[in-house]
Amino acid sequence: MPGDRIILNVYRDLYNRVIGEPDDGKLAQDAHEKRKRALEDDLNDPSFAVRDWGDTKDSGPHELVHVIVEVLANPATQAAAASAITFIGGVLSGVFSSLIVDGTKNLVRKLVGRMDRKEIQNFWITLPDGSTVGIQSDRAVNINITGGKNWRFEFDKPPITA
Repeated sequence: MPGDRIILNVYRDLYNRVIGEPDDGKLAQDAHEKRKRALEDDLNDPSFAVRDWGDTKDSGPHELVHVIVEVLANPATQAAAASAITFIGGVLSGVFSSLIVDGTKNLVRKLVGRMDRKEIQNFWITLPDGSTVGIQSDRAVNINITGGKNWRFEFDKPPITA
């Protein structure tokens, strides 16, 4: 995988399972469509080029989709003030280029908003060396650096230093 590509892995809202509706039912289909629209909106950004949408645009619902995204330019993010995103950037900056760090922070900022609006559920981003940054709907953050330190914290309470 080229150095400026990342893999974005995003679950749809799985509420259909809570109420016992099958994964091919109306709620699952609606959640799949919401996630599709959310990803199309968020990735329609000059900072990114989608190289492979995976199952995102399939007509049937999928629990999880994998999207290959090329980071094209440093996105202007308003999220730098958010402590968790700043922390994530600090951890990644010791390993990755500013292009990957800024692109990852921008995606996290956008997708956390989608998660808050129940348009998606858990997601994680796989970075060029296989390292991952994952955010769960309970606002837990997992950063796993290949060959390095792993971090787990609550989104609203990151550790003080990376």
